[in-house]
Amino acid sequence: MTQKALTRQDMPPKFMPANPDKDEASRLGRFARWMYDNHLQWVNPDLATYRDHLLENLSPRTVKAHLSTVRKALQRVARDRDYLYRIAAHYAPDSASLHDLKPLVDEFTHRIDNATHPDESAVKTITVQDESDGFTGG
Repeated sequence: MTQKALTRQDMPPKFMPANPDKDEASRLGRFARWMYDNHLQWVNPDLATYRDHLLENLSPRTVKAHLSTVRKALQRVARDRDYLYRIAAHYAPDSASLHDLKPLVDEFTHRIDNATHPDESAVKTITVQDESDGFTGG
């Protein structure tokens, strides 16, 4: 089965930076593919599950880098009120006013803020300190 090639139109407008470097493009594209394949909503990301998915094949240090990039991108999405209002309008009744949509937009922002908090998807890494070589100086 051939996977649909994702484009910027499959992502929130501010998710991908204008000129991402190759690492950003790869990390964000991988997250977008995971969101798409799992039929998840951009306004309710689950970075803990994504972290666990990445840890199946990547080192903890690499997963930390991926999550850092994705958190920054999702925070850009949370600040894009126009996008969030368009999504809210999709879920609300046709007669909903902007005033009616605001609580939903605020909820989306809150969900993204919570999901992107580092404590919600922390990655444990082991730091190995240099061992003493027995030299005491002098």
